Amino acid sequence: MVSLIEFLKERNIPVDKVEEDKIDCQVILLLSDDELTKIIPIYGDRIAVKDFCKNQGDIDESSSDSDDNPSTSKNIGNDHAAKSERRIELGWLMKEGDRMKQVRGPTGGGTRHLIVDKDTLVSTIKETALKLYFPEGISPRGKIENFVVDIMDFKRQSANLDLSVENIYDRSKMRLLRFYLLTVPKERDNTEQEKIQQQGPKKMKTKKVFHSC
Repeated sequence: MVSLIEFLKERNIPVDKVEEDKIDCQVILLLSDDELTKIIPIYGDRIAVKDFCKNQGDIDESSSDSDDNPSTSKNIGNDHAAKSERRIELGWLMKEGDRMKQVRGPTGGGTRHLIVDKDTLVSTIKETALKLYFPEGISPRGKIENFVVDIMDFKRQSANLDLSVENIYDRSKMRLLRFYLLTVPKERDNTEQEKIQQQGPKKMKTKKVFHSC
């Protein structure tokens, strides 16, 4: 059976990003077209890859149906193990005025794909997001100390830090959870500085001196 990586190489599609982010056929089928475009820019390639992944899913299902009893019981064990982990996506939102804009990959953002334990708390996801988008506390958008940060759920609402990934999956019934790191620039009091800049440098007043002849 041809693997996803082998299929990509046959079509001369770069595989570095796929291998780096551990993207497999299951993830490919969950990605939006915009997200997939970042990995596979050419439209024809995207169609071919999606079709390949769909066929792989059909093959996996038919193989599991034809398994004998020992294999079936082994699959049940694997399913149980698989359910102890969950796939999630991370994004980065920057608040500018009243709007929240997604930070794209070229400027340090982009979507990150992770596999986490189902008992992982949202607070841990927040810390992970900070490390990914602000390695060593710095990003192309500035230092983390210059921002107020929060973690948002798939509805772009502030997430409860005490909930686990499994809690949210059970409540939302989503196939794939997405979280966002939200950063809000801290307000600075530049009023006095702006006044000085507007006024410009102060001019020295000179007194006129009259000499009698």
